[in-house]
Formats: sequence, C-alpha cells, structure tokens
Amino acid sequence: MHPRIDTNQTTLSFFPAMYDKEKKMIKTSVTKKFILPQDIREREKLLEELILQWKKENEGSRIVSYISFIETVLQEVKYEPAMVSNEIIQIIYLRKKLSSRNVWPTTSLLNFLFWLSNWEDNTFAIPLNYMWTHLRSQSSCDDIEIEIREAFASYKIGRGRKPKEGSMKSRVDLVDAARLCILLNNPGRVIKTLSDFTHEDAEFVTEFINSKELSLLTYEKASPTTYSKQLCDLKFIFKRVHLKIKKVVENVFDNCEIKKIKSAARTKVFTKAEIANLCTVGRERYSKMLIEEKFEHELKNASIAVQYEGALRAGDIAEIAWEDFQNVEDNGDGIITIKIRHGKWREADESDAVPIIYSRLKPTLDLWKNISEKYCKKYGIEPPTYVENGQKYHPIFFDEKGKQLKATICTTLVQKQCELVGIKLQKGEGSHLLKHSRLTHLGAARMPRELLKVVSKHKKIEMLDIYCHEDLHAAIDWLKENDCQQNENTSSKKPTVEVKMLSVTKLCERWDQVRSQCLYRIGKLQEMGYLHPQKDKHGWGIVPTDEVEKFDEEFISLSDASFMVGGDDKNFSKNLRKILAAEKLQAIKVGNLWFPRRKEFNDWLINKNKGRRV
Repeated sequence: MHPRIDTNQTTLSFFPAMYDKEKKMIKTSVTKKFILPQDIREREKLLEELILQWKKENEGSRIVSYISFIETVLQEVKYEPAMVSNEIIQIIYLRKKLSSRNVWPTTSLLNFLFWLSNWEDNTFAIPLNYMWTHLRSQSSCDDIEIEIREAFASYKIGRGRKPKEGSMKSRVDLVDAARLCILLNNPGRVIKTLSDFTHEDAEFVTEFINSKELSLLTYEKASPTTYSKQLCDLKFIFKRVHLKIKKVVENVFDNCEIKKIKSAARTKVFTKAEIANLCTVGRERYSKMLIEEKFEHELKNASIAVQYEGALRAGDIAEIAWEDFQNVEDNGDGIITIKIRHGKWREADESDAVPIIYSRLKPTLDLWKNISEKYCKKYGIEPPTYVENGQKYHPIFFDEKGKQLKATICTTLVQKQCELVGIKLQKGEGSHLLKHSRLTHLGAARMPRELLKVVSKHKKIEMLDIYCHEDLHAAIDWLKENDCQQNENTSSKKPTVEVKMLSVTKLCERWDQVRSQCLYRIGKLQEMGYLHPQKDKHGWGIVPTDEVEKFDEEFISLSDASFMVGGDDKNFSKNLRKILAAEKLQAIKVGNLWFPRRKEFNDWLINKNKGRRV
C-alpha cells in the first residue's frame, strides 16, 4: 500500500509556496526560456546541480536526508521527472525495503518536484495535477467530513427533495481540496475543523483559483465555468455551515468577490436529416450482426429516438419505463400522453404530462424490446426494476450488464453516436442537444410558444402546480395537424445509397482476403496514392469503385498470379518473388506484398510457356 501523508504533520511545512510570486525558488538572471538538454548524461548532471541547490535552500530540514531516494527515482525514470508515478515510487520502496509507514522519502520527493516545477517556468513539465491528485488521495480530515454531513443533514432541494449521496461527497471533496491548497501554500497552517478556516484563507483560495484558472479538484487548467462554480459552491457550503454549526461563527467567504461565470449558450441544433441518421445507425446490417452488436447499436438508436421525440432530458431517459407507455390510451390518432417522473425541480410524487407521436416511436421500441429480450435470455440477465409509490417499474433502457442507465451514460451514448455518423460536437455538448433540436424544429414549424412550453416542461417554481389540460390538448391537436405527417415522411425516407463506392466487406469478397488483410492493403495503397478511402454516413470505410477497378486492371496479386498458372507449381510464388526482387519484371511493393503489372506479367507468362528465357 502506498504511504499515507498526514497534511497536518510538520512535513507539510516544508512544501514550497506555489502561489507567492515574490518568492523565487531560484534567483537567476536568465530571461530567455531554458532549453533542456536532450542527452541523458547532461540532464543527469543538471538535476544533480538542482538537487544540491534545493538541499542548500532546505538546509537543516529532515527532507534533505532522503536525497539518495530522490536520485534513485530519477534514475529509474531516466532523468525525466515528469514520468514519476505512484508505480515508480512503489517499486523503489520495495527495492530499498522501506516500510509503507515511512512517509518521509515520498514527502521529500514531492517537495523536490514542487520546487523543481517553479524552476524556469516548469521547464521539466512536472505534472502538478499528478502530485495534487496523489496528495488529495493520501490526505483527509474526518472531522471536517463529519461537520459537513451534520450541516447538510436536513438540507432539501427543490420543494422538499433530499439531495443524493454523491452531492454530499462532492462537498466534502471540494472543502478537502481547498484545505490542502491552503496548507501547501501557507507553511505552518493547521486546519482540522471548519472553524479553523479564516477570511485570509478564503481570500487566498479565491485569488489563487481565479489567477491560475485551475480546478481545485484536479489542479489542471479549467474553464471559467468550472472553477467559478467551485468557488460558488465553497461560498454556499460555508454559508450553510455557519447557519447550522455554532462553533463556526462566520462565513469566511462572505467578503470574497465570487461570481458564477455561465457557459456560452448552446447554438448547435441537429437537422432533421441528422436526427434520422442518429436513430438508424447500423440497422441495414442487423441481419449479419451478432446479438451483442445489435444490442449496442439499438440501445443508442432507440434512446436517441425517444429523447428527441419527447424533448426529454438525459435524466428523463434514465427513468422512463415501459409502464409509462403501456398505461396510456391511444385514441387511434397515433398520439399519446406519457408521464415524465423525476423531472427537473419536481417533487418525488410529481410528474409532467408530455404528448408524443407514438405511432412513430412504436416500431423503434418494438425492435429494441425484441433485441433486448433476446440479449437478456442469452446471458441470463434480469432487466432492472424499481418500486415507486407501491408500483413496480421496468426501465426501458439498460446497459449490457442489466443495470439501469444513468444520465451521464445517456450523454455518452449520444456523443458516441455523433462520432460514428461524423457529427462534430464541441466540448460539453451531448444529449441535451436533442431537446434543443426538437423544440427548435417545432418552433420552426410555427408551434405557438404557449404550446411549446407544454412540450418542453420549462416552468418556473411557482408554476409547478399549474397543469393546464387545455393547453395539453391543444398541443396534441397541433401535433396531429402540423407535425405528424411531416415527420412520418422524414422518418420513412430511406437514406440515399452511395453509388460507385465499395465497402470493406465487398472488397474482402473481391480480393478474397480476410478483413485485417484487406484493411492492411487499403492502408498501404492509400499511402501510395492509389486509393482514397472515405467514410459513409454511418462512419464505415468505403473506397471509390473506379479506383479499385483501375488498380486491379493495372496490377495483379501473387495469389491471383498463382491461380492463373493453375497453382500446381509450389515454387512458383517463391521464384516469382526472386524475379520481382531482381527487377526483371515491372512491379510495385505494397507493404510486404508484391504486385506485378498485369500486362508485363501476361507477356512474361506467355514467353515462359513458350520455353523462352526472361
């Protein structure tokens, strides 16, 4: 087990300040950017000089007693400090037979690496995020966790809903990270409880994070949205703690200038053609697929179709069950109203009524149900269930292990599907684009805004108890008249088939090669400029037919050449390779494969059969 570091021990006081800009680790008159030597011996000599300088600056400290350990680690990583990892440290501990309780060697190494990161603008590219994550994993304060849990024990969100356990853990992790940041940058500070935090600590953390633009949790560069939210969360946590815990007499973040920076508004919207592609990936190949492949493809197809049709959030898709579709009436118009439970800012027993065109979704749901049942039967998987208000629900969507999907997984499915069909997404974009796209398409079709509100479920808190059934029926009527026929035509429209293109499967048949051999040949011919492969709308490789025909017309493979002579001569291929290697016959070499020119080979074969020498 890796040694655990107690950040309230005196070892922490030896860590250099990472933030104090006036305190220079090494005074140097060099203004140009230092260039590291490439030769390993020169790097070794440089690091030895830096270790001596570090030793001099920490003279009298216990950490300089472990220089031999630092030198051994650097030797192990070939004098590349950026390559230091937990695994390397454990190897050295075992090699030197050090006790896992002895934290001083590791403390000394991390101190030197922190010091080295401040030398010449971190020329050695020391990954501070590694050390930050490592120290956070080795440091914790149980008293602070107990206080946070006590302060938020009675906390409710929305209108009486208790937050999930993950939210509590996130608060504890964030405060722990802030505590560690203060301790590392302010030697001598001791923080064991929340009452030990001061206004100076809060101001330091705020200024440090804003100036460095770092995430407290990873110590890596973060977007303004990320680090500003972390500061806002810290301010809220200490506000709650101040109200609930008597010994915390003030909110230390009260006077800090903290402002939440919102992310840029989403501007991307899927077109209807893109939606059609996203909902039908791979279906034309289902007859040749294994059940596992069908399950993987249809999980994405069906979940995207349902989310788009109902303008749902990712969390809604994770909770939606078969009972939500079975317990509703279809009056023969193909439109039903389903209940969305656990919506955003909704009570546990509260739901939203959403109209959808069920006639368009039914074939997709039937296909998914058929595939998922066969998959579960093959692997003996019991689909997930949950009980709510005394009723048993069967979630529609679940993963390959039979576990109910989470909202984050739904987002990942959309991102993977977009990558497969060649739709580029920006960072942070995912499944919520489906909701935006559906509402945008309805708005473009002139659906009144008050009816869009019914479909979108966008309501203020004071309007949560208002469910206008007249608006709901008006939305259903509007869908019947304006959107049903239009979308049916779009969904039934088959994607155009690319002509004059060959798939990899067709090429395997044409060249009589297994897939790996075929892909190897395509890659080499692409490098040589004979082929220019592309991707179809589903992300599968295709090659222009005319390029393949031109190459096959000009060249012949050795296997085809052997077939032409009957394949009786076992030494034919061997002898032909020697002839080609000696350049007695015009040919090209594709990787390790020889391809004679077809015309020259035919002439050579005719002359050979006539008994002439080549």
